[in-house]
Amino acid sequence: RRMVMAKGTQYSQQFKEEAIRYRKNHPELTLRKTAENLGISESALKNWMKTEKENEGAFHPRFR
Repeated sequence: RRMVMAKGTQYSQQFKEEAIRYRKNHPELTLRKTAENLGISESALKNWMKTEKENEGAFHPRFR
């Protein structure tokens, strides 16, 4: 079992983009399993995907 980062952990823009790309490239995985594989929370991944979708595939520079 992987250790999940502490609440409030800051992730780089690149990590967020790669996490979303990983999720898109592995549709067979549940959101929970994808997050677990990446060592992040399911809610963080869900929020990043929502933000990316709202920005039509591009992250806002101030996206956290």
